[in-house]
Amino acid sequence: MDLMMRSLAPLCFAGLTGCAAVGVIATDDPWQQLENAQAMIEQNRPGPAERFIDQALAECQKRGDSLCTAAAYREYGIFYLWATPEWHIYDERFGFSDKEATYANRYEMAAKYFLRSEKLYAQSSKFDAVTNVALNLGFAYEALQDSAAACQAYDASLQASKENLRLNPAAKIVLPEKYATYESYIAIRKQHAGCAAGNAGG
Repeated sequence: MDLMMRSLAPLCFAGLTGCAAVGVIATDDPWQQLENAQAMIEQNRPGPAERFIDQALAECQKRGDSLCTAAAYREYGIFYLWATPEWHIYDERFGFSDKEATYANRYEMAAKYFLRSEKLYAQSSKFDAVTNVALNLGFAYEALQDSAAACQAYDASLQASKENLRLNPAAKIVLPEKYATYESYIAIRKQHAGCAAGNAGG
């Protein structure tokens, strides 16, 4: 599924057991910590990824920075959405830091964090970020086979994109190569999700 999840080959089994994040930038900056977390997710290393997100979220909340907190919530959504089958080993051996989370309910957890992120971004009128988070929320609901919720999320993503372009006419949105517009991309996503034909998303 394009833009949704990718096959991430594990670099080493130790990565699944929380080995040190060798090669990333050591920092107390929560934004860099979130970049580190993304790198660890892409390397299929849930232990270091989760620690970086936890550290970033704690610092964002300590600073009272809502956009930073929204970004950390988004990264947690990605963390659960991109979880590969190997992550059940990490779950069984160590458990996730959010005690509600299990490998089995990873998509519910992804939706939970994307919703938190979306709310904070919307409150700050960060419609570019809302566009992305709502799209990922749609992916999570598709993974849960919740067609109605996925369709609503895709509609919200499209509306946020339109609002962002209204406020920032020069804004450019990143699209897969075969799509000319975000509207056409969302139309395909909604078709894949089984949205009602008459529900065009505004």
